Amino acid sequence: MSSIARSSGALLLGLVLAVPPALALEADRRQPVHIKADRITVVEKEGYSRYQGNVVLTQGSLRVTGDDLTVYVKGNTLRRVIVLGRPATLRQQPEGETSPVRSQARRMEYRVDERLIELSGNAEVWQGPNRFRGERLTYHTGTGTITGEKGEDNGGRVSITITPPDENSGEDNTP
Repeated sequence: MSSIARSSGALLLGLVLAVPPALALEADRRQPVHIKADRITVVEKEGYSRYQGNVVLTQGSLRVTGDDLTVYVKGNTLRRVIVLGRPATLRQQPEGETSPVRSQARRMEYRVDERLIELSGNAEVWQGPNRFRGERLTYHTGTGTITGEKGEDNGGRVSITITPPDENSGEDNTP
């Protein structure tokens, strides 16, 4: 295995596309990353590795699926991850929560330096019983800010569903 492939796997330990890193299970970050795909291409000189066809990435409770996963690394530092699919999906168990966070979109991109996660193409994020929908959703991991946009080609709108807490549970479901 080339050093870029090893680096890509090691640097994916912190990969969280729809959950802020502080909320991910600490145990997940200490788990090995497993990537399965029909094909892999490692372009060491260009600093990326690409996984194509029935891609499944797992690390502890994190599970990412898609048709195409590209990992960009520069100087052994993760710079960007792009997942494409029909849809690409992500599921992870946040620390202290009983329900996993799930997301799906045709394209998910995590830009490390900007601390930014973009989901585009029928993007949806579920946090417990709450749901965000839009053509494009952007999550700023540093500020915890989520923004959404409707698509230009359709009359769709951005929507959010907030489910009131069960009065007996004492849980606050506000996103």
